[in-house]
Amino acid sequence: MPSIVDLIRKKRDGGQLTDEEIKFFIESVTTGRMQDCQIGAMLMAIWQRGMVAAEIRTLTWGMMVSGEVMRWPDDWKRLMVDKHSTGGVGDKVSLVLAPALAACGCKVTPGPTQRFYWKTLNSYWYNDSIRSPSFLFSSNDTLYLG
Repeated sequence: MPSIVDLIRKKRDGGQLTDEEIKFFIESVTTGRMQDCQIGAMLMAIWQRGMVAAEIRTLTWGMMVSGEVMRWPDDWKRLMVDKHSTGGVGDKVSLVLAPALAACGCKVTPGPTQRFYWKTLNSYWYNDSIRSPSFLFSSNDTLYLG
């Protein structure tokens, strides 16, 4: 396995990281083997050079399994849930949380302060910004996985 510095250099120079190299990077971060400045250098190299789909998939999966993985109980499926907030257009949680809950089988309905986000989600999905035909909105703005 190459050194941490070799991985940073490889990505900085535009190389594609292998699955093993990405797993080594994640393990080095989570075990404290990698210094903060090295983590920053690797993230900057990734940001500047980008990643191909295979690298993104391996990094995302590796990050997910490196910690505690939440499991949604089966009895939550088809529950009607609501996401409340203090309001305002600065709350970005709904844009991520609503589809995540819908993917887990919940029906998500907006609270009175959430109509803005439902209209934003609606415009993303129906204007092809996000291709996700399986997320549907009912007439009362309930989001569910179809």
